[in-house]
Formats: sequence, C-alpha cells, structure tokens
Amino acid sequence: MVTYSLVAQAQKITRLTAAQKVVLMHLCQVANEECDWKVWHSQAQIAIWNGLGERTVRDALAKLTELKLVSTGSFAGEMMGRNVYQVDRKRVRLMAETDRHEADEKIKESRLKGREHKAQQRIRRQMRRSLRVVPVPVENLGEGA
Repeated sequence: MVTYSLVAQAQKITRLTAAQKVVLMHLCQVANEECDWKVWHSQAQIAIWNGLGERTVRDALAKLTELKLVSTGSFAGEMMGRNVYQVDRKRVRLMAETDRHEADEKIKESRLKGREHKAQQRIRRQMRRSLRVVPVPVENLGEGA
C-alpha cells in the first residue's frame, strides 16, 4: 500500500540532506502498513531504485536511525542476514510538523530582512539624491573674482 500522506510528511523534514530525504521517502512509500510499517528492501535495491550509491544509502539509513525515524533489525530463519527497516510514522509526522514551523519562521525572518534591506536601499538612494552636486558652468567661476 502506497502511503502518500506519510511520503508528503517525510518530504517536509528540512533537517535532512537530499539523499537522506530520498531514502526516507522511499521507505515511507513502500512501507507495509499491515506489517507495522516494515520494509524488506536491501540497501542495494534502495540505491538502484533511487539512483544513489550503496554507501550513500547506508549513511542515510544510519542518520535516519540516529534521528529515530527508522529502526533497523534483521530476520532469523530462512531470511537470515536480510535487513528489515521500520518507519516510525509518528516521529516522521512530528518532525515534519516541527520543521515546517521552523521553516515558516525562517521564511518570515528572510522576508523581514528583505524588507529592511529594501528600506535601507531606498534611504541610501534618497540621501545620494539629496547630496548630489549641481554642476556649475565654468564660465561662472571667474565672475566672482
């Protein structure tokens, strides 16, 4: 089952690099809701399907695990040695919401700085206009002597 809302939430997390975001979005897209949001894709599969290197995927998974967005485990029995990744959908949603608010604040801050910068430029232009020297014709310079 494709979970577009979870993918959309993962996309909103701003603290991730592009590769980390791609890997998280991939895991969210293929996570199996009936099996508690688990994914059985290998790192090689994730790399190939998303145009990334295996080391990039491995590093991204390490960061996602560190942020507790994804937990990792492995199978026993006939699938022994195969990794399983579990997406923590509640944490993904929480982090997306937090990052969205932070991003909104940064955007507001940036807009205010832009307005301040434009106001400063306007003041400088007005000052330059008021300080402009009016050229005096050369003929008029000798009349006062």
